[in-house]
Amino acid sequence: MAAAPASTLDEARDALRTALRAGQGGTALAVQFADVVDSVVCEHAKAAFERSEIEPAQVCLGAVGGLGRRELAPYSDLDLVVLAPDLDDAAIEALVRELVHPLWDAGMRANVRADHPSAWLADAASDITSCTGLLDLRPLLGNAEHAESLRAQAFDEFLGPRRAEFLDRLDVEAQERHERYGGTVYLVEPDLKHGPGGLRDLASLEWALRAAHRTADLGQLAADEHLPPNMAALLQEARDVLLKLRIALHLAAKRSQERLGFSYQELLPPLMGRVPPKYDDATLVEAVERTMQEYYRAARALLRYGQRVRDRSRPRRDFVSMIRRLDDRFSIARGRLVYTADVPLADAPVQCFGALARARDRHVSLAGETFDAIAEAFAVPAAVGIADDRAAHAAFFELLINTDDVEHPSAVELASELGLLEAVVPEFGEIRGRMQHDTYHVYTVDQHTLAALAMLKRIARGDHNKDYPLATSLHLELDDPRVLYLATLVHDTGKADTGRDQCESGREVAWETARRLGLCDADVERCSMLVAEHLAMPLLSQKRDLSDPDLIAALARRVGSPRGLAELYLLSLVDTASVRPGNLTSWKLALLDELYLLARAHMRRGFTRVPQQEAAQDEPVGMPARYRNLFDADLRNHHGALVQQMLAQGEAVDLELDVGAGGLRLTLAGLDRPGLLAQTCAVFREHGVEIMAADIFSSDDVPSVVVDVFRVLPRGEAERGISPETVELMRTQLLQPWGQAELQRRPPERPSRAWSARPRTPTTVTFEDASESRTIIEVETEAEADTLERITLAMAAEGIEILLARINTEAERAVDTFYVERLGEDEQRRLTDRLADYLDPGG
Repeated sequence: MAAAPASTLDEARDALRTALRAGQGGTALAVQFADVVDSVVCEHAKAAFERSEIEPAQVCLGAVGGLGRRELAPYSDLDLVVLAPDLDDAAIEALVRELVHPLWDAGMRANVRADHPSAWLADAASDITSCTGLLDLRPLLGNAEHAESLRAQAFDEFLGPRRAEFLDRLDVEAQERHERYGGTVYLVEPDLKHGPGGLRDLASLEWALRAAHRTADLGQLAADEHLPPNMAALLQEARDVLLKLRIALHLAAKRSQERLGFSYQELLPPLMGRVPPKYDDATLVEAVERTMQEYYRAARALLRYGQRVRDRSRPRRDFVSMIRRLDDRFSIARGRLVYTADVPLADAPVQCFGALARARDRHVSLAGETFDAIAEAFAVPAAVGIADDRAAHAAFFELLINTDDVEHPSAVELASELGLLEAVVPEFGEIRGRMQHDTYHVYTVDQHTLAALAMLKRIARGDHNKDYPLATSLHLELDDPRVLYLATLVHDTGKADTGRDQCESGREVAWETARRLGLCDADVERCSMLVAEHLAMPLLSQKRDLSDPDLIAALARRVGSPRGLAELYLLSLVDTASVRPGNLTSWKLALLDELYLLARAHMRRGFTRVPQQEAAQDEPVGMPARYRNLFDADLRNHHGALVQQMLAQGEAVDLELDVGAGGLRLTLAGLDRPGLLAQTCAVFREHGVEIMAADIFSSDDVPSVVVDVFRVLPRGEAERGISPETVELMRTQLLQPWGQAELQRRPPERPSRAWSARPRTPTTVTFEDASESRTIIEVETEAEADTLERITLAMAAEGIEILLARINTEAERAVDTFYVERLGEDEQRRLTDRLADYLDPGG
């Protein structure tokens, strides 16, 4: 018989695309596709039997793996097995060949093996892959009794009542796999199959259920009271989401694909009907973030409750345990907290906060049945009805601000996972699992928030007194930290309202939440101010001239009080530190500290101008006030010596390498000239020196002197370091100034990326008039080796002199700020056009 045309599968995949756009669930989609594959396999199997000397009744053709569980994705491999008791090996091998070749011709990647029931049974007793295959086994054709008999023997020998060893192996496999694939569900580019909370974890809980109850039907198991109903519903919902996303990912990739990279994330919403036929980038990004939020929530539920399912599937053990009674509601048994009151937790939800607090205080975990009871009570947080309950508010604040929360997971993290935080602050639910589709933020919004809260508590305990002494001192002065911690909890809730400014939307959430939770009017206002201004201090300190008295005065007015300023500093610090590992560099910390001290001094003494550092004896003459505030006297004197050395040698440039806070530092002292910064960037790039941050200063003296301090990293062949010979070679090149030809040259066109693992940072240019004589230019764009060179070349070509600059690279994003002489509208438009021409791929 001729092979069925590959168009059969193509038509089935087209049907999946149509069903996806119509919003059909993942479970139904997977079953729909598995049914088609079943029919094609059976058709070819019948033809193979016709050409074979073996009768179908002599063997059993079965599906295992994804097809066996009816969870097949469109381009997954097919795993088939022929159960053949007491038949000739040559005849069986011939049957397998007759089956395999037509299936491959039909476009199916089929793996077909033959096995004797006794051999499979022997392997399954000790091999987890063989055992899970046996649990997946679903007869397709032939004598199904062979499969049922084999499974019955397995239940008698090592499953059923004797399943403990198999479940132990499942736990070990899951732990090793999680470590191998990232250890957390919150990866920005997750593996849908193997990652924590992925489909392999779904299969694992199904194997555990089949080993214990001979079925993985979650609805039936809940009806039979083997699973709590809400837990079963959450797991079914997670299964539906993950299967749907994997099917969509395969269809988008047109091949087997498990890692949901950035580019694939952008392909899914159109395929799933989540954007209109014509859409802009903002609409697509919003749809991507919503889709990924679904994934993270599903993966988290599957990881947490899947483990509970495996625990509940274990055989019950009868033994006597010492029980220590804590009060009339809670006891500790077998080292875990047990709820012992007669009133179910669903009828006493405030006691769930008490359970987490008692477990925290006694450094024990929740007993499984207590965890399940809390999960059931808060399965639908909005339905619990405690958002306006004063007792719940008090218990909520106790969890939120208690600094003894040192376990992992912490009590606050458990409160988040189990829905308790969302029940009191419903807006927190909107950011649970929400990601940001960029390369700067590496955590979901809720995980970032929980990390910021955890850091606040470490600061309160003094764990960071050496790293963040100012923060530690300020936290010690807080007599009531509720406002700070509540503001930290809700500071990013505005990100759920994508149509508005996140700080303004978040301010409204903070005001309403603080008022509802019973804070006084002054605390309500301060909480909303903290959220509204939580980006102000990092942005001002990193991008603006802090010697500007109007800037400091404006910040002080908006904050309103020394207490509010201290709280805003602490929120700013933990928010910045929790964006991504290593984000709060010593440079950013120093700037944040400086801004706090300047604003605090303004509040304390009513300065109309920012107090300036006194001039050091040998510092360069004519430098702006910002220069003095940023560098201590010793470093300014050293810069002065470098300038004097340069002038004494009759040269225009000197360059020095040393080790500063946070890494290598290259300091350039020179006579100012057009294009010097652009040439410096080009020379650094040529020698494998990457600029991570920079402070650029020029004097108002004649001749004008520049002192540019670069924080750098070696890259490429220079990764081991930057040699003195390299520094001298760069200095020599900089002694040869660029002429007009070099300054006016257009840099080579950046190639367009046909396929990218992540979204490219778009180029945006903003202008702000800092005074009657100055304009601030902010450029945000993709960080590449020549980004700063291209920006400064564009400014040189437009004849724009850079007076002061702040250069900062954050992951793959460059955020650079320049102070220049005031630009008119035409000049701003020309510079914007030239920057787009120089920076964007394809010109």
